[in-house]
Amino acid sequence: MDAEGPTDAEGPMEEAAATDRPPLIPLEPPRGALPFLLVPIGIMVVASNVASIAYATLITSHPLWLLGLSSINRYLAAVTPYTALWAYLLVGGLRLLAPDAFFYLLGYWYGDRGVHAVERRLPSVGTAYRSFERVFRRARYIVVFVAPNNPVSLFAGADRMNPIGFAVTNVAGTIARLVLIRALGNVFESPIRTVTEFLDRWKWYLLVISAVVVVGGALIDRRRGRSELGGLRGLGEDLAEPPGWSATRLIASSTPGMNEVRS
Repeated sequence: MDAEGPTDAEGPMEEAAATDRPPLIPLEPPRGALPFLLVPIGIMVVASNVASIAYATLITSHPLWLLGLSSINRYLAAVTPYTALWAYLLVGGLRLLAPDAFFYLLGYWYGDRGVHAVERRLPSVGTAYRSFERVFRRARYIVVFVAPNNPVSLFAGADRMNPIGFAVTNVAGTIARLVLIRALGNVFESPIRTVTEFLDRWKWYLLVISAVVVVGGALIDRRRGRSELGGLRGLGEDLAEPPGWSATRLIASSTPGMNEVRS
């Protein structure tokens, strides 16, 4: 990524140089960083699949369990009539924020190398990442606030966006999203109750149908090499650091013509 003029926030490297203080986050990934990043993401992928199977059995009876498994927009709207505001914001907010931290660190520590690996192994994230790339350079804080999601978090990390600025903006954007969906859920409470009561009435049939669809889709994706969990495993293989990788990268960063592409 080519820098075009001054950015609206100094990266951690420049900030550390200016203040003689170490950056808030180490510039190199510590030992064991990949399992620390990829295992929680994998657990959240599994949780989302469980939600896709069991949503009809949870919406009215255990709405916070559903939000803990997956806080996508339709679940956030569906549970509005069945949750207290504070619990909705707490559980929904934590579930939405959880993957963002790991994707930010993935981009921060592995840069463009990590981004390209994600594009290959997790196409859904990579495609969305590219859609935000151009506008991000011009208005990074606005993008993070408006779309505090996994691809934007990955890009913010790869761009070495200030960690505190990212965290504050991401949290603020997530809260704004929750409040907006909650307000819409309250406005349309009657039709939402009609739909969720229908789902509750047929929940056991829907559970079986959803299980067949989700498991069948996962098996098809695995056969085609597009499994999300398989993609995460491949991502770990792509980013595994061979002996001397950090030293080689350090030498390359000070050698003309060998620099890694960094913002």
